[in-house]
Amino acid sequence: MMRNAVNRWLLTGGLTVIGAALLWNALGDSRAPAVPDGWTAVNERLESALESADDAAEEPAAAGAAKAEQRSEGTAEAGEESTDMRAEAAVEPDPGLLDLNRATAEELDFLPGIGPAKARAMVEDRNRNGPFRSVDDLTRVKGIGPKLLDKLRKLVTVGAAAP
Repeated sequence: MMRNAVNRWLLTGGLTVIGAALLWNALGDSRAPAVPDGWTAVNERLESALESADDAAEEPAAAGAAKAEQRSEGTAEAGEESTDMRAEAAVEPDPGLLDLNRATAEELDFLPGIGPAKARAMVEDRNRNGPFRSVDDLTRVKGIGPKLLDKLRKLVTVGAAAP
């Protein structure tokens, strides 16, 4: 009889200590996550990409047409320089967008409609077939069709292949 009471007290005490330790870890740790200086979380980059896409969508149609006209005039006058500019643009992607040629499977997994399996398939396709040359190349990955590609288009970019 005495032995059962001692065992109950030990069990109750042990469970209390474990519960307190779990609560302490869950509620008491207010330290900021260890992220190196200059790094941003993938979620922050995606949020900024969405904001910039929303800002671009709000731009008046006339301003968009004027920009397109300026680009076409610049291309006609620049000749070979426009080719160099396109090559530079491919090397330096928009910092707010996720670069398909440098992103890890974990980073790609955060994209809408992309789960762990599709993210791995994207990385495997990139390793097998070479770097993506355009965002449209995502359609060569099984499970990525036109609808998903439209969702991803404003969140991703294609830069130079990872070293």
